[in-house]
Amino acid sequence: MPSRVSTPDPVKQETNGRGTNNGHANGHTNGHTNGHTNRNHAPSFDLDISKVDDDLFTAPFHAEATANGHSHSQSAETDPKTHKSKAAYDSATGAYPRISRPVEIIRPSYDVVTIGSGYGGAVAASRMARGGKSVCLLERGKERWPGEFPSNDIPAFKELHLTNAATDGISGALAQFSRREGGDPTGLYHLIVGDGQNAFVGNGLGGTSLLNANVFLEADHKVLDLPIWPESLRGHENWKQYYERAHSVLEPKPYPEDFPKLAKLETLEKQAKLAGMGDRFYRVPQTTRFADGENSTGVYMRASTLTGQDTTGLNDGSKSTTLVNYLSDAWNWGAEMFCECEVRYVTKAPDQEGYLVHFAWHGGKRANFTDIFYEDLMWVHAKELVFFGAGSIGTTEILLRSKKMGLDLSPYVGHGMSGNGDILAFGYNTNESSTEKTQCYLIMSHDSSQATMNLKNDRPLINFSGVGKSQRVTKLSTELQKITNEIGGSYVDSPFYAAFGEKEITVHAIGGARISNDGTGAHGGVNDKGQLFMGQGPEVHKGLVVCDGTIVPAALGVNPFATITALAERSVEMVAHQHGIKINFATKNGSLNLFGQPAHVPKALRDHNSAKDVVRVRNIIQIAKDDGTAGIAFTEMMDGWIHIGKSAKDLSFERATSTAKSRGEYARFFLSTRSWNTHNRTFTCPKLGGTCVVQGGKFQLFNDDPRSPGTLNLTYNFRVSCPNGHKLHFNGYKVVNSDVVLNPVNLWKATTTLYCTISELNEGGEPDENKVRGKGMMRIRPSAFLQECTTMQVTGSSLYSQLASTVNFVGYFTMKAAGAFLTPFIPMQWPSIPFNGYQNLTHWTQEYTVDASDRVKTKMYMWSPLAPTEREGRHWNAASAPIILFVPGAAVDQQIFSLPTIKINAVNYFRNKGYRVYCQVHRVGKTVVAQQDWTSYDARHDIKAALKMIRGQHGMDKYDGGSSTEPSRTLYVVAHGAGSVALASGLLDGTIPREWISGVTASQVFMNPLFPRANYVKARLPIPLNLVYRLLQGKWYDCTSTPQDGYVQQAINQVLRFYPVGSRDEICNSVVCHRSSLVFGRLWSHRNLNDATHSQLENFLGGTSMRSLHHLMYMGVHGHVTDSHDASLVTPQNIARLKGLPVFLFSGSENDVYTPDCTDLSFTALSEANGGLCYERQVFGGRGHLDSWMSPAAHEDVFPRVLKHVENVRGGRYEEMKTAVVRLSKRKAIGR
Repeated sequence: MPSRVSTPDPVKQETNGRGTNNGHANGHTNGHTNGHTNRNHAPSFDLDISKVDDDLFTAPFHAEATANGHSHSQSAETDPKTHKSKAAYDSATGAYPRISRPVEIIRPSYDVVTIGSGYGGAVAASRMARGGKSVCLLERGKERWPGEFPSNDIPAFKELHLTNAATDGISGALAQFSRREGGDPTGLYHLIVGDGQNAFVGNGLGGTSLLNANVFLEADHKVLDLPIWPESLRGHENWKQYYERAHSVLEPKPYPEDFPKLAKLETLEKQAKLAGMGDRFYRVPQTTRFADGENSTGVYMRASTLTGQDTTGLNDGSKSTTLVNYLSDAWNWGAEMFCECEVRYVTKAPDQEGYLVHFAWHGGKRANFTDIFYEDLMWVHAKELVFFGAGSIGTTEILLRSKKMGLDLSPYVGHGMSGNGDILAFGYNTNESSTEKTQCYLIMSHDSSQATMNLKNDRPLINFSGVGKSQRVTKLSTELQKITNEIGGSYVDSPFYAAFGEKEITVHAIGGARISNDGTGAHGGVNDKGQLFMGQGPEVHKGLVVCDGTIVPAALGVNPFATITALAERSVEMVAHQHGIKINFATKNGSLNLFGQPAHVPKALRDHNSAKDVVRVRNIIQIAKDDGTAGIAFTEMMDGWIHIGKSAKDLSFERATSTAKSRGEYARFFLSTRSWNTHNRTFTCPKLGGTCVVQGGKFQLFNDDPRSPGTLNLTYNFRVSCPNGHKLHFNGYKVVNSDVVLNPVNLWKATTTLYCTISELNEGGEPDENKVRGKGMMRIRPSAFLQECTTMQVTGSSLYSQLASTVNFVGYFTMKAAGAFLTPFIPMQWPSIPFNGYQNLTHWTQEYTVDASDRVKTKMYMWSPLAPTEREGRHWNAASAPIILFVPGAAVDQQIFSLPTIKINAVNYFRNKGYRVYCQVHRVGKTVVAQQDWTSYDARHDIKAALKMIRGQHGMDKYDGGSSTEPSRTLYVVAHGAGSVALASGLLDGTIPREWISGVTASQVFMNPLFPRANYVKARLPIPLNLVYRLLQGKWYDCTSTPQDGYVQQAINQVLRFYPVGSRDEICNSVVCHRSSLVFGRLWSHRNLNDATHSQLENFLGGTSMRSLHHLMYMGVHGHVTDSHDASLVTPQNIARLKGLPVFLFSGSENDVYTPDCTDLSFTALSEANGGLCYERQVFGGRGHLDSWMSPAAHEDVFPRVLKHVENVRGGRYEEMKTAVVRLSKRKAIGR
């Protein structure tokens, strides 16, 4: 076979430091030879395209314009202000077109996934989109348009990515990269160091088409006749229609005769004649535009300005890359493309049809997490087809890794590779003019096609051993030296030859999964359609198709992209036919507006159930980019333990984590967050099938936790797509509360510990709280936090806005964290006028004024029942509903039972159980009367008057107390705190007839008040605090305060910042909370109140008189109720009055007002005096004082237990027990 000798793709040369001077000239001799000469022209790529509004599903995205520093051709039409070509730049927005999409809006599933965007992948994307399929294209590199390519050495060097796994090393200037990865993995230029030969490929949307010489040459007929091809592909006739189809899209043309003469072209022609091959010299077709106008797919292009920058990225808009033809066509037909996505391997989809394409996303500086970047991979589901078009090296690497991951493939994968016989050389110091002294040669010939690839340390290692020292290379070098000498020059090898240990470099690597010539995997990696073999036999993966240079079985001896494109057209057409896909070849696009919207959207994407979420996230990103919105982006990694199972719902986070650890249920997420609230991440949990992918989500930084006062959350909410196709919801939150006060260790734990819940979705796509799949905790390790810091990125339209964004973010984070850390020193929370967070306004049915026997007037409220009791059922009559009277404590009113800030309060709980509810606000409650120096002993008159009024209204005064078992005659009393003390006082001294009441619940205290340590110490001070206060401020103490109060009150407020209230959990900055804790003790465990309640305590708490406070203090120290003159009421005679009255006493285990022992004392005293049958007691773990009624969760434990006692009383249970005891006593007497 005759060798083909050609000059290389244009090589950039500097002239006086300004621009480049390589022009286009392609002439072939001795088969085909490409020659390049230079002219001083800079790029000018103009497309007259204006931006239009986004479409609902298919809006494009734009990148910021950057100056390219080029001088422009006089003939190029440019924007007069910016001097940028109109096609690549929108002067109104300063943006280049973007046909790729942010990875944040990738969908979990598509009909077709295409890997790579070169000639093979681009063809597949275009044709499948025209077949009406939903298409996802994944590209490792970035999207760049003319005007965005490097224009000098420094930007170009930043784009270099070097991969080296070679065993024979690197010498020279690049020795520093020996045996490691270097540079930007998404960089435009990728150099792979192999054994014997190196390879150069391009990364970017458009693949290597962005960097080639544009030479469109069909393979020689003799090559196509070789037996290396299967019968269906042997002979030019089998290729003709596909070459023509490729030609119609790529539109190659030779360099025009009427264009400027090119010195190097003329020199090459002269060399051909001197070598006796002048008759074989001709100008080859090339995919370069030599006239302005639209191309085959409707993209407006510019004529070449002869810059010669083809191999570094052409900025003049004349290069027909796949970006401006096949990919733009795919975009117009609804394909969705995503850049910076490095595909690693492909596996079969578990529990569903199709395949999972696993990829690493290079956005968000995720690669800084070097230890997990290639472990926690994202994936996308291909329901029908996966097309491999990542180039020979890229596709072979993916296939080898897929094989390691369990995909059955032919043993031929990784074998039969070729460098296409490429040799790069130069002729130096020729006889031409001083600016034209260097001639460049790129030879494409035929090699043995015996190179192999394997993975070494997970990097591709290509073995081309002996390529640089073969007889073929020696012969061709001799021929080049001869024709160079003929024009007075000196022949030199490529400078890369010495730098890389005497290795040639190929820019046309092919093979790696070659087409089998016998239809089995024993002689190739794919069949004639490109479908991958499952082994050595004829069986194939019908949905896995290779459509790039990987399947070319041998060196072609010419630039290969024409053949690769034709082969891809054929493979895609045949596979489409096999799958019943009809490709619409006939419809033309018309003029494409790349700043506008595609004309076609596949039905599968329009109907996708996540379409609205995609639109929402896309619009957020679009607005942020269009407006230059300032913001922050970062990536973080957390790991820990999440228990998966039905039992998870009922477990605490700590218990679930412990269970997960014992079962090895490890979990991890790898999260990229942007300030416009989008997530792109993976969530790894083996129990859910492996690595799950998140399509967007919401992150909130230091938002107030409505469940707990003074608590801030960092929350994460997103949906998870599992490998098996299931959709779940992930909720995680970090808790920053009073635990962190003045404790840096706890602050670190709080901001790095995530409480996680995984739930199923309901029919509306929202998380179903009743279907919890998993629960646990994850944490950020210190090393991961340091890595996270390196991923911080700021966005903004200017340096100032970016700096402001950084300052705002860091300042906000610091302010919130410091505020929690320094809670005692930050501004206090004062009472506010507006009512916020009221979710359950419980208006009374009727209000009453109650006159006590001593002429004191108080208020009572009534709420009608809302539903029948279980006892009455459908025969229920609201008028005869059973009655409960609630009695609040000191400084509070009916609101502690009808609290508007919780979902289920006590009043509505019992109303819904069929009870008529009354609440009497006595004279020491939250009422104006309380300022008149009354005591809780005096309040017994108010309770008696209320009972009397209720009995009269419902005809109970006709019956003898509780002797009747008729439901309509039942009157049960629930009394809390000082109200319970008042009730006990009235029952003990006989003021309140025992017969008027059928049963009692005594909340926190009854007849034996007893202070815990803090209140006891205050009460026993040598000079009582109430006396000091009375001397300074008078007889009334208000639990509320304002900044306008006097000096004494302000001094009290400041001192109370440091008042000891228990553990760190109880630290807050509420003035009302502090002041009420001083006089009563801490009224709640803070974790049991929600923020709406705690932030508005002034609405629920009043004050106390010094006389009332003194009375409470005396009783709390001495342990029994007294009259107003401190005489004890707890005597045997008085206790006997309570005989037969069922009493349920309960305390909160964390009560800081009255110790839980006080209800135990009363229970014991009553049981010993009257027998224990009528008395019950319970301590509610984790409860304090008022939070037994004011907690959002009180309906889960306290309310049901009280209801149980009420129902037992109504059902006569205690009467039956007394009757049984009497009968047993009589039998014993008879026995005696």
